[in-house]
Amino acid sequence: MIRKDSIFNRVLWINSIYISIICFLLTILSINISKKIIVEQAINNFNNDFAYIQKDLMEYNYEIVQGLTKISKSHAFKEYLTQPIGDNVKLFNTVVSLGNYMESNREYLTPKNSHIVAVGNNSMYYSTNSLHWDIELKDIFDNLNLKSDSFNIGYRIANTSNIKSIKYKNSLLAIKPLIDNNNKNLYGHMYLVIDERAIYSMYERYLVDGMTFSLLSSDGQVMSSSDSSKITSYDYDLLNYCQNDKNSPIKVKKKGLSHTIISNYIPFFNAYFVADINEASVSNSLNSLKYYMIIIIGISLVLIIGATYIISYKFSKPLLSLVDLMSKGSLEPIGDNNSKMNETYEIRVLTEAYDDMIEKIDYYVKNLISEEEERRKAELNALQMQINPHFLYNTLSTIKYLARGEKINEVENTIDALISILRNTIGTTEEMATIESEIENLKQYVYINKLRFGGETNVTFKVDESCRNLLIPKLIIQPFIENAFFHAFTGNSRGEINVFINKCGNFVLVEIMDNGIGMEVTDINKLKKKKIKGGIGIKNVDERIKLIYGEEFGVKIDSELGYGTIISIKIPVSKDQDEKFSI
Repeated sequence: MIRKDSIFNRVLWINSIYISIICFLLTILSINISKKIIVEQAINNFNNDFAYIQKDLMEYNYEIVQGLTKISKSHAFKEYLTQPIGDNVKLFNTVVSLGNYMESNREYLTPKNSHIVAVGNNSMYYSTNSLHWDIELKDIFDNLNLKSDSFNIGYRIANTSNIKSIKYKNSLLAIKPLIDNNNKNLYGHMYLVIDERAIYSMYERYLVDGMTFSLLSSDGQVMSSSDSSKITSYDYDLLNYCQNDKNSPIKVKKKGLSHTIISNYIPFFNAYFVADINEASVSNSLNSLKYYMIIIIGISLVLIIGATYIISYKFSKPLLSLVDLMSKGSLEPIGDNNSKMNETYEIRVLTEAYDDMIEKIDYYVKNLISEEEERRKAELNALQMQINPHFLYNTLSTIKYLARGEKINEVENTIDALISILRNTIGTTEEMATIESEIENLKQYVYINKLRFGGETNVTFKVDESCRNLLIPKLIIQPFIENAFFHAFTGNSRGEINVFINKCGNFVLVEIMDNGIGMEVTDINKLKKKKIKGGIGIKNVDERIKLIYGEEFGVKIDSELGYGTIISIKIPVSKDQDEKFSI
């Protein structure tokens, strides 16, 4: 069976991933190139179509200019808009003359989808919108700002959906000031109200999906657009593109999407005709082609990966056979088993190297185990023999003075305590002891020290019942009690030493607390580094715990000058003498 982490699988996966990435990149590259071609084609189509759109707009503008110019030169219009109000007979004759003029020239004066509104400085007005002629002028002037400072014809767009007298939703207004040629005075204005849809109809047939056409005035107002929501609004960003593109396409980002802007200036409208190409929408036609490409590449990918699998397996088979033999043979040399494989030079070299490595590993492991056992035994023996000679001398001296004083009971108890201490330290070779037996040994040690120092120091042991049968290394608590007896208390001060042993989850925490003089930080650091040769020092204990259990366990010292010291010993829970821990 081929493992998931085998070289064969890794080679197969790496090749498959590389091939997949290459196919993916080729697909993306092909799609992007296709999109670019489609966008460029759309640009070319617009440039070709614009000539026809411009021609239609020019012809429509010519009709508008021709009609407004004829009206501005009409004597009947001028007389109607300039005569004083009050002469009803003359007014009647003027209206009849004006009606005859409009009737005979109607087809030349008003292009389709439009009507004329004229107003004079004498407050007279005229409209070809016969249905609403009575209210139209008021509607227009109340709702639209129609001022023109130019003597030429100008165009403006307005939303007229709320103006009752105009039936168009959006109206393009061609404004022509009426000037008296004799004295050059302004005597009125003429407005041609044009349905915006008439402009839209001139470019509608050239629209494609993803492309928006707009007629943008020189001040940034949208006069006509295939997106009706934009009409009458101002688009200064688009105006800026138009003024800077010099008839060249500009790439821009709108809401995170790529757009191409193309514009052409139309002087007779004083406006820009703009094409906004949404590249993503224009290239939607690629979607069906994209699916076919994915299917073809997917099939090709499966075939290539299948071929890669067969080729990789063929070349990996000898190595897989070697791995199988090595795993079955455990740590034994492969020997003649390699004859079963389709051996190659590389496999033969690996086999010989493996056999040589197995022999060396076996030799070194045996030596290492032997050395480790001897070192552990020597370490334990050394630690057990590191009972301070002064402690023995002082204890024997204490017994001598007790004997002189004929304190038979104290002598007997002291000798029993010393015997118990010696039996538990140098009398056995066991490395571990139960917490309960270690506490009993410590009590004997405390008893002897209290006789020596007059009993001014009180030692209390508080052991969690769940910890009594747990195992700890011998002699890891005694050095700290000894250190407290000798160094923590000065003069005749009464000392308190408390030993707490508790089980905290998966480890045992031993805390030795005293209310002695405490230490400064520098003294603590020196104490941690000091290794005692003639006894069991703090560094000895810490190194021993780390040797047995690992670096995460050991001794921690917290002390404050004048307040006392806390020694914390952390070891894992152990119930079995045969349970081994190693670094």
